[in-house]
Amino acid sequence: MNSPHALFYLKCLLCVALPIGAYASPGALPGSYDTDARGWSLIAPSADSRIMYVGNDGDDSSGVVYSTAQVGNDPKNPTITPQAFKTPGAAFDLMRENAADWVLFQRGDAWQMGNRWLSSSLKSGRSASERNVVACYGETGARPQFKTDADDQAWNSGWIQNVAVIGIHLYSHERDPSNADFTGWSTEGNTGVRIVGYEARNILFEDVRIGFYKYNLTWQGYQGRIENLEMRRCIVHNAWTSGSTGGGLSTKSQGIFAGTITNYNFEENIFYHNGWNDGSSTTKANMYNHNWYIAGSNDGERRFVGNISLYGAAHGAQFGSGGYIANNVFSHNAIGFNLGRGDKVDAFDYPPGHKLLNNAVLSGRLMDNVECDNSHPRTTAVWAVSHGGDKIQPGTDIIDNIIANVAANCSRANFGGLDKTADFPISLSGNCEYQWPDHPKQADWPDPDRTIETYHGSIGKQQFMKAFADAAINRTVGTMPCEYTACAVLNYVREGFGKSAIPFPYEYNGTCGGATGTFSNKKIPGRQTRVYTVAGTVTGGHDFVELKMRNVPVSPVSITIFTLNGAAVYSGLVVPAGRTVRVNTADLPAGIFRVELRNRGSVIRHIMVNNL
Repeated sequence: MNSPHALFYLKCLLCVALPIGAYASPGALPGSYDTDARGWSLIAPSADSRIMYVGNDGDDSSGVVYSTAQVGNDPKNPTITPQAFKTPGAAFDLMRENAADWVLFQRGDAWQMGNRWLSSSLKSGRSASERNVVACYGETGARPQFKTDADDQAWNSGWIQNVAVIGIHLYSHERDPSNADFTGWSTEGNTGVRIVGYEARNILFEDVRIGFYKYNLTWQGYQGRIENLEMRRCIVHNAWTSGSTGGGLSTKSQGIFAGTITNYNFEENIFYHNGWNDGSSTTKANMYNHNWYIAGSNDGERRFVGNISLYGAAHGAQFGSGGYIANNVFSHNAIGFNLGRGDKVDAFDYPPGHKLLNNAVLSGRLMDNVECDNSHPRTTAVWAVSHGGDKIQPGTDIIDNIIANVAANCSRANFGGLDKTADFPISLSGNCEYQWPDHPKQADWPDPDRTIETYHGSIGKQQFMKAFADAAINRTVGTMPCEYTACAVLNYVREGFGKSAIPFPYEYNGTCGGATGTFSNKKIPGRQTRVYTVAGTVTGGHDFVELKMRNVPVSPVSITIFTLNGAAVYSGLVVPAGRTVRVNTADLPAGIFRVELRNRGSVIRHIMVNNL
């Protein structure tokens, strides 16, 4: 878990405003887990955890409850061959309230579950650092799959705390047209995961796949707020409902609805084809249905980083409450993303300083293949970024985004409602706009016609958006192929506009390279499993940054400071423990820097430093 000494916060360190172009991402959510070098949450059981395994070949009468000492510190990869239960219910009956228990399901297995089966099974954990966990185990096989009938839910809860759900597949199989159990187009469907209640907090969804519900996920506080929600590296696809073609508000369908939340982190998820299904004339896209609907009622840390949003019914994402929106890819949506809440003047009545940085909006499409048809509730607009309100909070920066290659000739706008910069206290600069609506190629752009299709072709794959989506959706559990990350797509597109590459925040599977940088405070395990921490202070005025090392090994620790483009601008050595290095900020260019610490060649800490 993050500790107060493990994070390096510049806003507390320097206490000065950042120059234009220098940005620090929000810190980790309260109580969130650290990640390893590959970006996966570091979750370990407690000494008193109960650990239960479930597999199709198990036996409820002989299943064993294990301790951490018996299976090792990573129950997902036990040091023994576990004696499993056969049914989920038998294992969940042994999970305790206010504990740190684990129920793990065999990879490659599947279960047919009743309505709201997880609601009555998963119990709240002990604390943010000691959660009840649902995950998978085994060396091979797909995510363990939980199938629910057409009108059933997987999880409906009004109060849940301190839980982590990792690496499973929730599947409304009867609503998947490609499944032999498909029951037709007349079902309205239900919500897959619905947390609508009070005092729900400290919830992690990681590497979860969910598809074919009406609402795949709904997170909404009621008579209270949801606190500290994280969705990381999840796959959310093909939400739809019957009657959406001629329907309106009563036939809404979303990939996710998120409202009345304090502190959320949506990171490296892929959302595909939510809010509609093009297999029937009655289930088409309408203007109320989206991949992401993030309402204006959220507050606290609002972080949306490194996500891919493809082929949403209307919006790739609706950002009613703003926040830190960086390094995302939006493609083949009717509206890339939206800011604000309709005509609400309080659309941005939250702390100022919203950042929309380094995103790409590509290949906008109409909601129907009939050109400019708005015969049912759909818009004929093809917008990249639109503003739904009449007020933007001071300090909002829309910087270094790419908008390119609209795929339709109807009503189009690149920054709908955001082009009157004199009327809005915002920074709108460094953005590249091409063929959306009528921006020609600039001479210094080497190849602006790049799309997600041409990207997929460039890595030797089929040059189709759906081929990209299928590969990303069907990735192996516990892996994050670099070529299917937002960062890889962004860097390909940015290169076409002559822009510098964005550093990869983690190490990945595949061939795109390793962790060349980071946009957030991350601890990276060093030699063996020890993690070293750094505390920073500024002394003697504002002419240098002073880094004081704590828990540094006796052997030398080298310090190198890089720009985000990878250029080293400072290097030094700290030896022995307790020594201090001072970097004169007059020697550094403006911007954000990555500070890398190494001990005997191993990276032991990455932190972000903004100069004065």
